[in-house]
Amino acid sequence: MPVHLRDHLDAGHHVPGLFILNPNMSIGDTVDELALVCGASESDEYRDLLIYLPIT
Repeated sequence: MPVHLRDHLDAGHHVPGLFILNPNMSIGDTVDELALVCGASESDEYRDLLIYLPIT
């Protein structure tokens, strides 16, 4: 995914942000992380970024 995102951005395109989920996290922990991100972020804060969870 990182290579494809870099190619996409290098072509002048944008993404609202991509979150790579950790398969070792429970569904509940993943939901908690995403809720934290949603509640503590501005709408364009993750534009063109690739973020790996967990972030906390």
